[in-house]
Amino acid sequence: MFMRSAFILPLLATVVHGAGMFGFLNKGSHEATHADDVQATIAEESIGTERQEQQESLVGIYIIKSSGKPNLCIDDMDSHTPGEGNFHLWECNEYNINQHLTYDAASQQLRNPHKNLCVDDGGAFEPGQALLTYWHCDPGNINQRFEFNSAENMFYNPHKNLCLDDGGGFYPGDSKFHMWECSGNTNQRFEMERL
Repeated sequence: MFMRSAFILPLLATVVHGAGMFGFLNKGSHEATHADDVQATIAEESIGTERQEQQESLVGIYIIKSSGKPNLCIDDMDSHTPGEGNFHLWECNEYNINQHLTYDAASQQLRNPHKNLCVDDGGAFEPGQALLTYWHCDPGNINQRFEFNSAENMFYNPHKNLCLDDGGGFYPGDSKFHMWECSGNTNQRFEMERL
């Protein structure tokens, strides 16, 4: 009996120390797991910092230009009441309050600071189903969510999997804004120019 114990105890100590309790982990994999956790935390902090920097960098009043259509901007057609009017492309004019918008990266809302109304997709869940309009600002309203992807210069509604689209016009007043399948075409690319 003593001989078995003398043999089993050193073997058990080797198993517990070398492979971890019950043999599920060894010391090397535990250190690798810890290193992976540290890297994941650093990545999460980096993403959080990047989002915060993007939020801080988007503070201010903007006009939003069509990337592929020279001197055309998002314009609210002089709307002042929720549900009144729609958005179209119009000649860019930094003094035209119908083109002034702020972007809140946290709530993902576009708001006209002079009219205190937010851009709303009209409740569309299908491409082209409704035209953009103004509505009372409500951070909980998914119709007012426009996540801006600065790398692609696109506004995307993450709840509907649709992108802001200018309707295809190439001249002032030629077409009206709606939500459409995200394709990255010229109708969906915009540049935010701070005033």
